[in-house]
Amino acid sequence: MDFDAEKQFTSSNYDKMDRLANNTAGKLYFPDQIDSFIMALENDPKFVPVQKSKQIVVPLIDFKFLLGIIIAALSLEWFIRKYNGLT
Repeated sequence: MDFDAEKQFTSSNYDKMDRLANNTAGKLYFPDQIDSFIMALENDPKFVPVQKSKQIVVPLIDFKFLLGIIIAALSLEWFIRKYNGLT
C-alpha cells in the first residue's frame, strides 16, 4: 500500500506558518490575498530582474590547427629533400 505523507494532513497549521514568517522577516498570505502578494513581489527590491549574458570568444584562426599544418609541411619538405638527395 502506497504511503503519501502530503495526503496525510489536509489542513495547514496557520499558527506555525505565521510564527515562521515572523521569525524570518516574512509575511503570511492567504489565497484571497493573491493581489497583495503579487504587488509585494513586484515592489520588493530583492526580486529585481537581472540580465546575464554569456560571451564566447572564438579566435579567427585556430593556432593549434595552423601549427600542425606548418609542422606537417616542414616535415614533408624535409623527407622530400632527403629522398631526392638534397641537403
